[in-house]
Amino acid sequence: MGTALRRLNPFDFDGVLHVHALPALRWFPLGYTIDMRRMLVPMLALSASAAFSQPQYEVVDLTAIYGQGFEAVSINDSGVIAGNLFGRACVADGGKLTMLPKWKGEDWRLLDFGNNGDAIGRAYGGGPIESVYFDAGKGTVVDMGIEGPGTIGAVQGINSVGQATGQSSAVRAFVWEQGQPLQVLEPHGAGFDLNDSATVVGVGGGLPFAARWIEGKYQNLHPAWAETSEAVAVNNLDEGVGRAWAPGIGYRALLWRDGLTVDLGDLGGGAQAHDINEFSQVVGVAFGHGPSEGYLWEMGTMHRLEDLVTGGTGFVVVNAATSINSSGQLLATGFTGSFNNSLLFQPVPEPATGIVLTGLCFLICVTKVCRGRRQGGRHEDDKTERGDHRMRIDS
Repeated sequence: MGTALRRLNPFDFDGVLHVHALPALRWFPLGYTIDMRRMLVPMLALSASAAFSQPQYEVVDLTAIYGQGFEAVSINDSGVIAGNLFGRACVADGGKLTMLPKWKGEDWRLLDFGNNGDAIGRAYGGGPIESVYFDAGKGTVVDMGIEGPGTIGAVQGINSVGQATGQSSAVRAFVWEQGQPLQVLEPHGAGFDLNDSATVVGVGGGLPFAARWIEGKYQNLHPAWAETSEAVAVNNLDEGVGRAWAPGIGYRALLWRDGLTVDLGDLGGGAQAHDINEFSQVVGVAFGHGPSEGYLWEMGTMHRLEDLVTGGTGFVVVNAATSINSSGQLLATGFTGSFNNSLLFQPVPEPATGIVLTGLCFLICVTKVCRGRRQGGRHEDDKTERGDHRMRIDS
């Protein structure tokens, strides 16, 4: 490669930025340079700081907005919250509370909520408890089945493609879909949640042992050291979370992924996992020597939710975290005063993130200028006319 091109390359092939070689920076003194290798170190440090620092949240008191009697149950990836107001199914969005239709004139209690707006619950009328399904597209509530052999006994979880799971009265986990035959899963067990591929987690084997069904095939997730266990939530990566218990050990929060059982740790006592999102963030409840505490687990670390609060409502005591979406928004219960309220935790962007992105954009822009600018600039030794913008490469 010849010297003419070398003279015009702002990095001069040595990692040093010669700013006078860039048209936008020609006001710098001739020969002024910036060592990009030295700049890279603090930028990487900022990147690492942003990646490994604690997440931060603002807290919104949902009970203060929607009134006493409001219970938040689930938050979907659109940030819509579903729950119950004095035991009746409802949806909260942007400060507006919408009551869902009744089933045969009766109220029903919401249990889970999908990204498509569908929901499942149970109707407590004068007769048997009925499992019901709310179809958001049609705005109707349908009966999922009646008590009896081989029919649905108790619905538990819903996905975003119109399917639900639970336990049949024949003590089997199942996959339910409107207008389709009931898919019963073997062996004996119960389904607590399912993802969009119909992977079901719950308990199975005729015992209180954590289980997972992938494409209908049973997997025993029960740890050898535990006496009981259950998987209660699953994401679209087939990662399940739940809990296990053993005498002398107590409850442990567990994550099942890639064929491994991961203990999520604790905050000085036992712990249970309640939900997991698509980025493997887990929420649940931890037990110590005092009251229960809500937590967020991510990247191998369990964080006490109270320690992550930077703004929003006043003093917060978090009892448990119950649901998390893929934006990191999570639901919890706790005290903001004298009442145990439903809380929304809103992620706060980290300041370091903006600095890192700005720096990375600068590097990208510089690189593009280096590679894409026309090499017809003037150097004190060049005799090329100012209007000649052809690239010159001396052999």
